[in-house]
Amino acid sequence: MDKEFTKELMGYLIEVGSTIGLSLLLALAILVIGRQIVKILIRVISVALEKSKTEDTVRIFVTNLLNTLLMIVVFIAAINQ
Repeated sequence: MDKEFTKELMGYLIEVGSTIGLSLLLALAILVIGRQIVKILIRVISVALEKSKTEDTVRIFVTNLLNTLLMIVVFIAAINQ
């Protein structure tokens, strides 16, 4: 292969790789931070439902449903970044 072509190819791969790498790191950060926020929200909601003397099965159902919905939102946010 031509040395000039190899240099251009390496430059292009580094440029594209750094862009994709930054996007992946940002997506990973969104997932990690989003998961922590979801855990905190679910804990707060669960405690509020316990204090209001909601039946355990209803409390578990609501918290699981909210957890799933919020994690879907986090995944969509990570994918769309």
